[in-house]
Amino acid sequence: MQSFLSAPKFNKAFFYKELQDTYQEFCNAYAYHKQVTLCDPNPSRQKLMQECVIAWKQIKHQDKSLIHEKIREYFNTVPSHTCSHQSYFIRDRVANPSPSHSLFPPSEDIDIEKLPKNAIGQRDAVEKIKKATKELLEYERIYALTTNESLKETLESTITTERKLIKDQKIRLERLKRHASAQTKLVAKKAKLLEENIVEKYDRPGRPSAAMLHPDFWDKIHSCIEFGAAHTKRRKVTIKVRTIKHLRQALEEKYNIYLSCQCLSTYLKPCHLYTFAL
Repeated sequence: MQSFLSAPKFNKAFFYKELQDTYQEFCNAYAYHKQVTLCDPNPSRQKLMQECVIAWKQIKHQDKSLIHEKIREYFNTVPSHTCSHQSYFIRDRVANPSPSHSLFPPSEDIDIEKLPKNAIGQRDAVEKIKKATKELLEYERIYALTTNESLKETLESTITTERKLIKDQKIRLERLKRHASAQTKLVAKKAKLLEENIVEKYDRPGRPSAAMLHPDFWDKIHSCIEFGAAHTKRRKVTIKVRTIKHLRQALEEKYNIYLSCQCLSTYLKPCHLYTFAL
């Protein structure tokens, strides 16, 4: 009975046992502060670290004296006397499992009607995010209520899969939005040039093409490659220029022609139809 009524012990070295800098000291102080505030000596390390990183970003640029003062304030946090032991044990059994703390919180409500009608990819990503978020919340609710260990393991795997799906679709949605924004700016730029009767001249480096600048370009490439006899059991001929890098160096040394690897590779015929191997 005495051990049941005793106050829980909170760890002042929750993240780092041996401190090396102010950041680690701040993390331990923040963790102690959250333990005391929540009356929970075993919070989720992953969620707590995420909160700690956010708090550190807000304070790290301030004066060192203010940072140490905040650390002392965190360490001096006093436990609440109204903390219910019964609620502590319920929280430890139900709310503490790591899957209930979402690494990627549910996404904000995205109005699909505001997206362009021709943005099929963006609409598909939003639909998948909404569906996965709804299922994720349902799985987490079931996980918090169930006491079956085998069911918990199954739900953990399902929850992880749903979180990964949400993350992937968010990344996909952002990429599609950036691409659409870039295309919109490009169309507006071309329209403006047409209105002003401006004609672009492709006289920058790389334009016109290398074949137009050097009519005997392929002959120069061939002259930079040295052929010779090889072993009878291997190949009929051997080529001393082994990579595009060596060919670029030879062109630059012999003819003072500088080309990028990508540009030079477009003028070389690959061995196979669907590969870039020479």
